[in-house]
Amino acid sequence: MLRRIKNPLILLLIFISCAPPKYQVVNDSTYYDTNDARNPRKTVLLSIKQFTDSEDLINLIKKRDWLTIEKRLREQNRPALFIKSIRHLIEKKYAESYKLLNALPEDAYACQVLLLKIDCLYELKSDTTSFRNQYQKVYDCTPDPKVKSIVKDHYRFVKYGL
Repeated sequence: MLRRIKNPLILLLIFISCAPPKYQVVNDSTYYDTNDARNPRKTVLLSIKQFTDSEDLINLIKKRDWLTIEKRLREQNRPALFIKSIRHLIEKKYAESYKLLNALPEDAYACQVLLLKIDCLYELKSDTTSFRNQYQKVYDCTPDPKVKSIVKDHYRFVKYGL
């Protein structure tokens, strides 16, 4: 198949479209299995305390089955803003994600709302934010050691331009 593609631009677009997303979603039990140095990605934790069906949600997110996710959240009468913001992050729609995250308290989901807002600002190339201070604010905000580790990883992405 690759021999038939004569335009290198088309080949480049095929490889880019097959690239994994910048974000991965994990839960408490899969958190330690996700560190892959060959393919670093920013992590979002769906805590089992807040999402009892986190494993099912994560599988649906990996499949990008957004309609099923929204239907399930609606049936269970659960707020979907956080999940929708994750969807927009995965789809690289940072402005839309930021708008949704603004509707949530910054300390929600172990302060990950604030963390993802900072990520959105970074991806939108906001020069009005001191990212180091903002990531430190999230680190100080969260009581969860896993989220503290996630904050460090997100900061490394910004610091080293990963």
